[in-house]
Amino acid sequence: MSLQILTPDGFRPFTGVRRSYHESGLKFTFTDDTTLQTAYEHRFIVDGAEVFSKDLIVGQNIGKIIKNIEVCKGQYFYDPLNVGDKKIYCHDDKLVSHNSFHSTGNTLISADKLLGLTT
Repeated sequence: MSLQILTPDGFRPFTGVRRSYHESGLKFTFTDDTTLQTAYEHRFIVDGAEVFSKDLIVGQNIGKIIKNIEVCKGQYFYDPLNVGDKKIYCHDDKLVSHNSFHSTGNTLISADKLLGLTT
C-alpha cells in the first residue's frame, strides 16, 4: 500500500507515522475561531522560511491569522515519516508545515487510521 500526503507540490508518498508525547505544547486560535494544538518545536513554513511554533506571535499570518496563543498540557502528536523529497506537507486548514503532523479536524485520513495502516 502506498500512503500519500498533500504537499505544496501535490500528493507525495510517505512511509508511516511516528507517535511522540510532548509534556506541553501550544494552542493557536485563529481569527476564524478555529484552533490548532502543536508542540513547541513544530515548524511552519511562513513566507518561504521555517519558523518554530514557539517563535510565532499574535497577529502573524501562517496561512491563517493568529488571534491567541496558549500553553497546553501534554499530549501525543503524530509525525509523517519520509514525506517525498522535501518533508513539507499541507494541513487541512491552509497551513504549511514541516516534519510534524497533528490532526486539525478535517484531515484527509485521521491520525488513528494512519497509525492502523503502519507496520
